[in-house]
Amino acid sequence: MNTQVKQSMSWIMKAILHLRDEAMNVQGLNGIMAQPSFCTRKVYNLLREYGPDVGWRKVMMANTARSRSVQLLWVACHERIPTKARLVRLGLLDNSACVFCSEVETMEHLLFSCHATRTVWEHILKWLVVDHRSDSWNSEIAWMNRQCKKKGNKSRILLCAFTETIYECWWYRNQACFGEKPSEMTVVSRIIDATVYRCWAKPKLRTTLSRILMP
Repeated sequence: MNTQVKQSMSWIMKAILHLRDEAMNVQGLNGIMAQPSFCTRKVYNLLREYGPDVGWRKVMMANTARSRSVQLLWVACHERIPTKARLVRLGLLDNSACVFCSEVETMEHLLFSCHATRTVWEHILKWLVVDHRSDSWNSEIAWMNRQCKKKGNKSRILLCAFTETIYECWWYRNQACFGEKPSEMTVVSRIIDATVYRCWAKPKLRTTLSRILMP
């Protein structure tokens, strides 16, 4: 608990330590810590009330995607994905060109301004029978946040597919960077497989998912 924030630490470790210091000042925390048995749920609910509201909050709630995909979505929402442009700024790379085209590889470009990742996302939207034209990252996350406010199982499946698309597009980019570029349809198939696998595990989503799989 006495570890100090150092400049050499990663951004996420700095964020954790800053939150630790803020959490110690949250009203009511000392009372919970003084109880004979520690309750993680009470602490979590207390910190949720204390924390600021963010525009992408809905996309993280009840997300049925794989844990690694949700984690990457969280990183993307913080605009911390290590794209080439970001690595160049940190002095870790000297080439910021997108592996799919000649544009600078920023997160806005990769998700989903680049033709390669945009094509993948549009294939997924077509599979889900969702009438939506892909746009920039900020527009897409705002649109997805609005979709999550809707009731119904279709929005939950859409959120899962969106999250898995971000993960697989990042995998697609990494494979291409190391000279093993798969086809776009291979990436699309991986997204559909992950979405079906995760959503089928939720009995409430099976009926809606069945209609998508057998139109």
